[in-house]
Amino acid sequence: MAEISPTLISALIDEMGPCFPENVRGTRPIHSKGIGAAGTFVATRAAAEYCRARHFDGSSIPVSVRFSNGNGQPDPDGRLQVRGMAVKFYAGGTREPDHDREHTDPNTIEGIGRVEDQPVRGNYEETDLVMMSVPMFMAQTADRLLEFERSYRAQPVRRDSFVKRFKSLVTMCPLIPHEAGYAMSGNEGFLQWARKYAPAQGFLLENSELRLPASYARLVYHAVHAFEVEGTSGVRRMVRFSLEPSDGVQAIGPPDRAQRPIEAAMRPVPQNEFGRELDVDYLQRELRERLDYAPSRFNLRMQIADPHDDTADPTKVWPTSRRRVLMGTLTLTHVPEDQVAACEELSFNPGRLLPGMGVSDDPVLRDRAAVYAESYRRRMAARGASGGCPMGLS
Repeated sequence: MAEISPTLISALIDEMGPCFPENVRGTRPIHSKGIGAAGTFVATRAAAEYCRARHFDGSSIPVSVRFSNGNGQPDPDGRLQVRGMAVKFYAGGTREPDHDREHTDPNTIEGIGRVEDQPVRGNYEETDLVMMSVPMFMAQTADRLLEFERSYRAQPVRRDSFVKRFKSLVTMCPLIPHEAGYAMSGNEGFLQWARKYAPAQGFLLENSELRLPASYARLVYHAVHAFEVEGTSGVRRMVRFSLEPSDGVQAIGPPDRAQRPIEAAMRPVPQNEFGRELDVDYLQRELRERLDYAPSRFNLRMQIADPHDDTADPTKVWPTSRRRVLMGTLTLTHVPEDQVAACEELSFNPGRLLPGMGVSDDPVLRDRAAVYAESYRRRMAARGASGGCPMGLS
């Protein structure tokens, strides 16, 4: 498989700018608004049989997690969009309480700060899972991903003319509903591109059915690429991972009214009026309140491919009949005080893997790893840091 060219890497990063003109310098080009959390991961007894990677050995592994909104600008949390969850496992590491730290948190033992705020110590290795709240990707290759970015240009939102609406009804080609309260959107360009590129249509359909989550901790997240794992017996399998909330999935607000085709063409109704009533940071506030009250847990599940499943195409979802294995439980306990060090300056990369795991034949997975590395370097340079990164990844 040929390596992605530096020119294409730069183009994939640069083309995100026109998609999100309000992006803040020094933040991620997508999923730019986020919040970090900390906790632990403990694998099940069966996990090592399927994957011998160090973080599946059954010990308590420190983790850092970043939840995010999908857009590349600081939109209000009430805007409909994909949500992200990136997890960093510190395999072999520990977090120890700092007895010399000044006591600032009334919820901890006097004189001892939150353990989750402490740096990870020990002879540890890092590995990441980068996940999102839809089960598939929008492109099969990096070149197609670049087409997507160039289609998703932020344009002024205007009410569609009667002629355009009538034509959509006659041709049975739906128009993108306008989201209440937003003057700029790239959705129209994406729709036109997806009409010509069939593999993106599943992603488009999933996005059309989005509702506002009650919490970052009440969503299912998917690592949409296939990975190769090797068990302790030497057996290798192609798999995909997902994180499922123990508290279940929950959306808030009334669903957007399902419009009949004629009503949609003649009297289109803006989407998501309910989102305008929410606090612009309601998801971040809810996560802080949730973890102050009690830990939040996710089950890490691994779906095993059959020989006929396509492991190279992240736009395709495998059948639900495939075997799924519970690999462990991720427990989040705290939102760290220093969000810069514990979240925004962290490097997450889907290609950072430990022995026992490998990339599949999915070209997008390999290329995303390279793009994330360059994106991280640029982001840290914009922040005035060196941009150095373990393993050269981001």
